[in-house]
Amino acid sequence: MVGAAVALRWYHLGTFSLWWDEIVHIWTSQGGDLRDVLLEVKRGIPPGAGNAGAVPLDYALLHLWIRATPAPTTESLEVYYRLPSFFYSCASVPLLYAFGRRFLDCRVVLVATLLLALSVPHILYAAEARFYSLFILGTIANLYVFASLVADRERVRRWVAYGAVNVLYFFSGLLSVGVLMLQYAILLVLFALDLAGRGDERRARASLLREAGALVLSGAVVAACVAAYLAGTSLGHRYNRDPSRIGDTVHLTWMTLKTFSGHPVLLALLLLLPLPLWYAWRRRGLLPVVVYLELSLLAVPAIVEMARWKHYYYHQRHALFLLPAVEILIAISLLTVVRALDPLRLVHIRRPARDAWHSAVACALVLVLLLPTLRLYLQNPTRYFSLSKKTHDLRAIVRSVRDAVATHRPREKYLLIAQRNSMANTALAQYLRWYELEDRVVLRGTYNPTQTLRALGRMCATGCLGERGPVVDRKLGLVGPLGIPPDFQRLLGLLKPIGAWPGTVERIGVLTYNPQPPGAVPKVGAARRFRGARLVEIAAPRAAPST
Repeated sequence: MVGAAVALRWYHLGTFSLWWDEIVHIWTSQGGDLRDVLLEVKRGIPPGAGNAGAVPLDYALLHLWIRATPAPTTESLEVYYRLPSFFYSCASVPLLYAFGRRFLDCRVVLVATLLLALSVPHILYAAEARFYSLFILGTIANLYVFASLVADRERVRRWVAYGAVNVLYFFSGLLSVGVLMLQYAILLVLFALDLAGRGDERRARASLLREAGALVLSGAVVAACVAAYLAGTSLGHRYNRDPSRIGDTVHLTWMTLKTFSGHPVLLALLLLLPLPLWYAWRRRGLLPVVVYLELSLLAVPAIVEMARWKHYYYHQRHALFLLPAVEILIAISLLTVVRALDPLRLVHIRRPARDAWHSAVACALVLVLLLPTLRLYLQNPTRYFSLSKKTHDLRAIVRSVRDAVATHRPREKYLLIAQRNSMANTALAQYLRWYELEDRVVLRGTYNPTQTLRALGRMCATGCLGERGPVVDRKLGLVGPLGIPPDFQRLLGLLKPIGAWPGTVERIGVLTYNPQPPGAVPKVGAARRFRGARLVEIAAPRAAPST
């Protein structure tokens, strides 16, 4: 299963270009020294704008990765920056297995691990240079130490491990605060039950005092770390989005759980919440853990309402850290149903053989339900990645431009006119910089690509190539390609534009991202289609140099 998980996550790791969110994450992580990175994340990205859930652990780890490894070639950019997320995603699978082997049983852990290994959302975010894969890994680590503590709350080292993991967990994802509060509430209830049941015994009282002290100290340490980090941040910042565009909370919660389940049958099993409770009731110390797992799903509607309050937006990835809970609950319900419906349950068969049979049936059912989706993902990844990012093939566009300018002489420029799009053009600018094309390409913008193409058709009828760049720029009324505020430009190193005049225009390309209506695009130059974009390059007679 681990091998299958690694293969599935590797297959499309470098298929798609790095996108806006990844670009911001990368440039935040590589700016300055480690202290600068931590301060940048704490202040908000950009400063004063809030961070929408990003906390510094993944930025710090990516910073160390960049510093410790050789700079990537242009051919390996995407894989290089996504490798840490790939490692976190792959490591989550055996860690979940380790959790299940210790606290569940061999049948449930096989099914839960298989579900996570084949989970398309988990696979998608292994190919995302963001914190989501690390957050899921942290969720499983936190679940492991929480279950260990619930099983034995008298050992000090378990409280120490729990507190340490919780601090790291918080620094891997801001939304961990909610589930940590839920865990401490459950631990408080367990302490109250212990107090009611053993309060009259002298020896028990000493044990309860240690438990109470450890609970208070652990909670205080985590709360202090959270408070110290959030002090002075712009956490209360509200964004300039329309909250009415966020859909109904119940519907979004349903769709999120449906996506995480991977199939309607598995979603139905997830909704059979009494089955995991019944399973846990028969196993000492497991009931509080299963109660926590089920209650943690309420984080989905809470996140939706939080996004509405902050005038932000909701995406299913914001709740992706709940994926391990979903897979565990589905696995428990599935095994319970398989055992209940087994026609051979009344026949005397040795328990190991029966358990193996139940595991095989449950795993086979998971494969039957999920393999068609995985096959579609492998064949048509755009269909799935487009749900989490724009899939414009910026890498191929920049490589095409690189090949076009390979024979240019000094001061001969490629004028690349891109449809005004802050996110796409920010990523495009970074690719032009990675490919070291700033001296040969001038990146400009246009609000209306169709109108710009018409103007080029008229201008180039009498010759426009070889014309001085500022003259062409002025005649076309071009604008800056980016619409991001100065703080973002500073963060991304884009205060200085990509390319500059003087120079002559040797080639012109007009890049559009949005499909144009049939017949609306004038027949000017030679058009090339890329995934999510269209590049029209102008081939026209050379003009006499301007005087």
